[in-house]
Amino acid sequence: MIYKTFVTLNAGYIDPAIVALTSYLRYNAQPGDVCIYAEAGTNCRQLRRALRGYPVEIREVELPQLPEHAHVRNKYGDLFFKRESLPAFAQRIKALEELRDEADIIINLDLDTLTTGGIAPLLPRAERGVILGVSERRNRDRWIRALGVRDIVQNPNYINTGFAIYGADAIPADIFQRYREFLKEHGPDLYCPEQDFINYALADRIVNIPEGYNLMYTSEAYTSAAPVMIHFLGSAKPWNPSTEHPARAAHYLRRYLREAERCRGLVSDEFLERVAEAARLA
Repeated sequence: MIYKTFVTLNAGYIDPAIVALTSYLRYNAQPGDVCIYAEAGTNCRQLRRALRGYPVEIREVELPQLPEHAHVRNKYGDLFFKRESLPAFAQRIKALEELRDEADIIINLDLDTLTTGGIAPLLPRAERGVILGVSERRNRDRWIRALGVRDIVQNPNYINTGFAIYGADAIPADIFQRYREFLKEHGPDLYCPEQDFINYALADRIVNIPEGYNLMYTSEAYTSAAPVMIHFLGSAKPWNPSTEHPARAAHYLRRYLREAERCRGLVSDEFLERVAEAARLA
């Protein structure tokens, strides 16, 4: 089996990328290589220093600026994602199409994560025809009802793609073109465009995994699960002290601070100060 992990890196996300990837690789130096799709022009010098000795490849890419992005508009969209993130979402789908020909198993993680354990126990469940992820169905149903909006993704296994394991055979060869068509057809009803697409188009291939592999503050298990990966989704990032963080996030904000301090000299001083402030205010 050939394994590859990939991430998509925006130019302004170097500091969180260093924390996310050093913590991930400490516990998961195997299996396989890590492929970083870095936005063209990104200065990756500090990231290369931080990941020296690990099997990492940086591929510089122009993030896709799709005309179909104009269709992704609704009055609540800004609650869930920033419009400038749309090219990075598209790049994730493009990366899946590319990597399906390079590996049997493809692992994708977001860079607003902190890894605290190994994913090795999951790997025997990773097969070429399935997608493994943590369900976000209950949380999605909650806010869909609260906002009174239409949900086009009705499958019971709606997963958060902040951490997902894809079997190569689960990824259509034309997945990027399908994504573009999906944006055009369903744009006004999308709140997490790339994630909605995976759950809509590939629903029959999705298998749920325990919540601790992608632990989100929206989870009812947030204070009881033993996390392998903590996902700081939405605006409540550990480096955003001005955001109102959920009170129960304090423990994980302090854990993030400890990890960021391990990266002192690699991440910026300003980033460290903001992480420390967020942890102090929590």
